[in-house]
Amino acid sequence: MMVILFRVDANERTGIGHVTRCFALAQGLKAAGHKILWLGKLFKPEMVQAIQKQQVPILEEQNFSSIEEEINTISRYTAQMNIDWVVLDGYQFDEAYQVQLRKKCHVHLLWIDDPACIQSPADVVVNQNIYATPYLYEGKVSNNVSLLTGTAFALLRPEFMGEVPQRQFNKVQQVLLTLGGTQPFELLSRFVRLLDDLKEDFALDVVIGSGSYQPLLAYAKEHCASGRRINLCISPGAQEMRQLMAKADLAISAAGSTCWELCRLGTPMLLVILADNQEKVAEEMGRQAVAINAGWANQLTDQQFQEIFLKLFYDQKLRSQFSQTAQSRVDGRGVRRVIEKLEELVGVK
Repeated sequence: MMVILFRVDANERTGIGHVTRCFALAQGLKAAGHKILWLGKLFKPEMVQAIQKQQVPILEEQNFSSIEEEINTISRYTAQMNIDWVVLDGYQFDEAYQVQLRKKCHVHLLWIDDPACIQSPADVVVNQNIYATPYLYEGKVSNNVSLLTGTAFALLRPEFMGEVPQRQFNKVQQVLLTLGGTQPFELLSRFVRLLDDLKEDFALDVVIGSGSYQPLLAYAKEHCASGRRINLCISPGAQEMRQLMAKADLAISAAGSTCWELCRLGTPMLLVILADNQEKVAEEMGRQAVAINAGWANQLTDQQFQEIFLKLFYDQKLRSQFSQTAQSRVDGRGVRRVIEKLEELVGVK
């Protein structure tokens, strides 16, 4: 049995993707018989509840005053609890942080990365993005590092690892709008309005994370009465999210970690970019014909958004192509592959 400490935060600025993928890996490790510990700041109560429901101890939820204080805390836990692996996921864990951690704590280090822009002394680097290749890390990691790159290592929650739905592409009847756990409310409202303004007949599921949703709720109630079926899904759990994705004939999504779950279920996608770390994902998804890349959301005019949506709405062949290509990129075994590598390096079978 391995003991693994996850060091990861979630907040309004960085979103919840780091925690979501770490929790997916943590669930897989726990199911494989390993012990999980959690150290991090979680700003949404449902995150804390989900982790505690899995009987994973949350060691501390605090803001450390310095890197030294934080690393000393981790060092204390690694010594007390015989920790084998520390998992880091977050842009604050730069080269200086990782070097100090390696000097202070005698553990294996797993770094879950996106931009591939810093030096790292990690034993294992996971970059699940579609653009990621070992070439990105040349000169940035040691010769002994294990590089697990690409969507073969996509960290999906257990709910997305089972059988995938058989899809029909005749007509779009159900549309899913999801812009991430900390989505900008004004943008979400704008997209709802633009979709509602169309004459086409379809129902709309809207995923809402944190923030005030009362104005959107009032809008949905008003327009449901006038014919458009708008369903607001407030902070859905993993099982509900899978159901929403599975029944959707078309999804409008931010180009974040939700992409890999949509790929697994073969949901045709229109992607918008909300943050710098999503740009390369959207570009590569478009280049590989996995999804439509609509570009930066804040640069899309109303007309452009509606035209791109309608292109995918009416093009049955394109939706079928996107679905098949997406499923070929993500097979749902990424968590298992990462666990096998961690077990191999520690000598656990």
